[in-house]
Amino acid sequence: MITALLFSVLTLTPTYTNDIKPLFQKKCAQCHNAQVLPHLDWTKYENVFKYRESIYKRTIVIGDMPMGSTLNKAEKKLIKDWIRGGAPK
Repeated sequence: MITALLFSVLTLTPTYTNDIKPLFQKKCAQCHNAQVLPHLDWTKYENVFKYRESIYKRTIVIGDMPMGSTLNKAEKKLIKDWIRGGAPK
């Protein structure tokens, strides 16, 4: 029983509010904000959710985002896990 509980805790899907938004504020919001790119404002869940596949492609597959910064393995995994988990808010 403890093993099953531990497994479920370790496999929780990241959420936008707790995991993705803080990462994007740190790595992306200098360009992806309401003043610079309103329709690509990554501080808003609705925009990130709408463009999640493009975000995956640019940050994970191509790797050309974020501009002027990089994502480490753990940050890339967080984005992948969030999208694969249904991109919950």
